[in-house]
Amino acid sequence: MKLNDGRMIARAILALFALMVCTRASGQSITLEPIHSDVAFSIAEAEAKSVLAADAVPVLIGAVGDKVTLTQGGAVHLTFDPDSGTSSAWAYVFRSPSEDRRITIIGISIPGLGLQVFEGESPVPIPEQITTGLDHALRYATSASMITRLNADSVYVRYRRDFPAKRPEIIAFREVLAGDTLLPAAFPIDAPVWSLVFAGRGGDAMTCYVSGRTGETVCVRAANVASVVSAPGSGTIARLSVVAAEKGLRVRISVPEARTRRIAAALYDAAGRRVLEPTGVEGGSMGEWTLIFDMAQLPPGFYYCRAAGDGWSGAVGTAW
Repeated sequence: MKLNDGRMIARAILALFALMVCTRASGQSITLEPIHSDVAFSIAEAEAKSVLAADAVPVLIGAVGDKVTLTQGGAVHLTFDPDSGTSSAWAYVFRSPSEDRRITIIGISIPGLGLQVFEGESPVPIPEQITTGLDHALRYATSASMITRLNADSVYVRYRRDFPAKRPEIIAFREVLAGDTLLPAAFPIDAPVWSLVFAGRGGDAMTCYVSGRTGETVCVRAANVASVVSAPGSGTIARLSVVAAEKGLRVRISVPEARTRRIAAALYDAAGRRVLEPTGVEGGSMGEWTLIFDMAQLPPGFYYCRAAGDGWSGAVGTAW
């Protein structure tokens, strides 16, 4: 145990105690003061360097759209405003290369008490492959600048008009991942991005990205997106598409080359975690397969299927 552990625990107890007092005083429920992502960042960073290591760098900043968290004293409402870019709580995930370890610092603003930071569990899924430190000095690295760009995006504006009550399920600022299959080829992937996932089925599902460096925005309002992939020099082309059924997903894979006889595939969530294997496979002759995924136990969100065969690999994403 480090000497700083006692101070961290004390702060966590102070914050949680304040929450319990506030929830009791307000009829067992409280809405924390909404803040932008940069408001508590410097305090969270200082805490992470003190508790973890001096070389701790941020690898993810995130929030959840609408969630009620229970404390000993009552309920705390965590919410993100898709118009202003403020959230009642932000999760700052830091990683120390020297320690090869990560911690999550939660930043909140309590009415009457101001900013509080403490170590806790992230409400946002943390992809295991995330290791790249974020440049928080980028022009669009804050939620305020990010939402300003989105409010100028015609797809985002129309979506907010059509579904004014919907909030994104996950809001995250992090490096570009292999599962970001909705990004166009020209989108800058050498800098971190904001991603907002509005869960749903059909027209009420949308995923948005904002480049932290250029501010370029991409919003895809669709149930699924097909992809065409190939391995360099192989000449093999695979076409992947998704068909949504009432209780599951069917991923169709077409590989014209007859030499492709076996494939490997799995379903991943928006955080890059492997969550489901195919529950059934149909076809296989003439280079045509249909993979069946039973989605009954998975919550709404954005998922993508990774598949690979002889000389090719690719992914296709879908909102469920």
